[in-house]
Amino acid sequence: GMSPMLLAVGMMTGLQLALSMLLGSGLAWGVLAPGLVDAGVVSSAAYEPLSSWLMWPGVGLMVGAAVVSLAAQARDFLGAAKDLRSVGASRGGLPRWSLWVAAVACALAVALGGVLFGLGVPSMLLALVLLVPLCAVCARGAGQTDVSPVSQMGNLTQVVFGVVRPGELSPNVAAGSVVAGASAQVGVSLWSLKAGHLLGASASRQLAAQLVGVAVGAVVAVPAYLLLVNAYGLGTAVLPVPAAAQFRAVAEVSVRGLAGLPPYAGWGALVGCAVGALLTLAARGRAARWLPSPVAMGIGFITPAYFAVTLCLGAGLAALARKWSAKTTDAHVPSLGSGALVGESLMGLLIAATTALSRSA
Repeated sequence: GMSPMLLAVGMMTGLQLALSMLLGSGLAWGVLAPGLVDAGVVSSAAYEPLSSWLMWPGVGLMVGAAVVSLAAQARDFLGAAKDLRSVGASRGGLPRWSLWVAAVACALAVALGGVLFGLGVPSMLLALVLLVPLCAVCARGAGQTDVSPVSQMGNLTQVVFGVVRPGELSPNVAAGSVVAGASAQVGVSLWSLKAGHLLGASASRQLAAQLVGVAVGAVVAVPAYLLLVNAYGLGTAVLPVPAAAQFRAVAEVSVRGLAGLPPYAGWGALVGCAVGALLTLAARGRAARWLPSPVAMGIGFITPAYFAVTLCLGAGLAALARKWSAKTTDAHVPSLGSGALVGESLMGLLIAATTALSRSA
């Protein structure tokens, strides 16, 4: 169906990413899906059975791109180590109360992670130990390139836990999610602090405001998540959650190997991984603007086809508007897109709440 939120995302991401996603969606749902059903590899043409196979080449595209990006950021690991040493040697900077807050947060993370996610205290401590250097890498990426390699850090953690705790799926996903979640917050926090610095805001007051936001967000996000899951489910055509599909796929390969995949899905994943790596390598040259994004293509494999079509429509409308008046379009697209995102999100929660109430009645 037509989604204002997807239109808005297309308007803000641009034509290259939208067309890349459309290319991936066309290959997945227009080429591979009919062949899989005709050959009897997939039992039916419904979204769920098809997506359970198509996610593997899609995730392969994303993982291949992530591996090349991670290798290209090898210097950032050395730079992150230097950054951590300089932070440890400094005597000023953060207020003393922030250190106490960090200590309490770590203790709560160990306790809650061990109980709720089944990680156990040793595994949770290992995740926190990995979190420090990997978050430092994300911080350097966010500062130097405006791109924070969040999924790569989470997937790297999953590989480590596949060795430390072999054969355990849930702890693998949980550990990767802990590191990826913290890494994502590092990038967002640094961008916010930079914006505040340019506006002359106090860093300590910004930090305090962010901590308040953490508390409010936890109170709001968990009930909202439960509402959406109860109303629509995860991995469905309404909520395909491509990022979660990537974490699940990496966990299954780390724990079970390629033998646990659907028939021929392992080959699809390997081909996707190779294509993703080659596209990422080729994009480091002058041809970058003409090559599709392997990550966007991978998302097109996982999400229903109408996602990519709607994104392309939004990107095309924005491109036409820029032809008419680039200055006016660039000034108004962010606010228009943000309004559409917030509006559909709020209505989605309202619909999910009414659905949950009608089921309980």
